[in-house]
Amino acid sequence: MDVPKAASKFQELGIFVNYVPYPAVPENEQRFRVSLMANHTNEDIDALVAAVEEVWATCGRRSGD
Repeated sequence: MDVPKAASKFQELGIFVNYVPYPAVPENEQRFRVSLMANHTNEDIDALVAAVEEVWATCGRRSGD
C-alpha cells in the first residue's frame, strides 16, 4: 500500500490518522496510528470503518503485503 497516498485519502474523507513512514520503521512495516477517544460516537467509528474500506479499495495492497 502507498502509505502517504492512503493517508491523504483518509484526510480527504475527513478522518485524521497519523502514519508512521519509512525511515521511522522499515519500508515494509509502515503503518497508521488511530486514536479513539471517549467522546467519539458510534457514528464516528462507523465513518472510520467506511473510510478504511474505501482507502483499502482505492489504494489497495502491494504484492507481498
